[in-house]
Amino acid sequence: MTPSPTLTPVVSVSFFNAESGESPARPDDVQLVGSDTYQILVGSLVKLTWGVSAEATRVQLRAVKLDNSTIDYGTRPLAGDFTFRFDGSIRSFIIAAYGDYPSGISNSPERELRINALEIRPGAPFALTGLSTSAQNQISWSYDPQSLSLIRSFKIYRADVTDMNFLPVSEVDPTVTTFTDTIQPTCGRAYFVVATYLDIEGNVLETDTTPTSWFSAVCPSG
Repeated sequence: MTPSPTLTPVVSVSFFNAESGESPARPDDVQLVGSDTYQILVGSLVKLTWGVSAEATRVQLRAVKLDNSTIDYGTRPLAGDFTFRFDGSIRSFIIAAYGDYPSGISNSPERELRINALEIRPGAPFALTGLSTSAQNQISWSYDPQSLSLIRSFKIYRADVTDMNFLPVSEVDPTVTTFTDTIQPTCGRAYFVVATYLDIEGNVLETDTTPTSWFSAVCPSG
């Protein structure tokens, strides 16, 4: 009798999903936007879940960062989950399933879960007002308190009204909402303010300007 060939078990990744890890869940933080692609809010808690076929004997999880370096999370449960705080630096997770095969046979299917990072940017400062004297110009502004944790600083820009060429003149801490300028003469000056913040790659960016600029007194003619 001709012996029957030994069948090689076929290992597969049954599913690999992401969801909000908060309790209660916040579904807007983690949204499926395409095939194995999720839009995830930076700073949110994320839970990955997966399952593999019965033939699998081992599962490994790794992440690929924006700079193409990898993070190896090692061997994980065959049916498991992994919860993490998303900082925006990871662009995909990869789950790999392995089985026991005869020598010379290899089969380790992988499934990739891609991530589009959604950043929350601070709003622009607003309600810019000022007071002008012969000694100084003092301006003040407001901002959304919910943006405070995102703001790195406030940057003040000034221009001479004769050319309206705005240049940065000062940068203050995010808890400071006033600026005193002793430039002489104080008349004929224009100001606006922006907030600065860090994007997910660590770059310093600026918000939109205050909706309106503030102008000091008009200089006397002649």
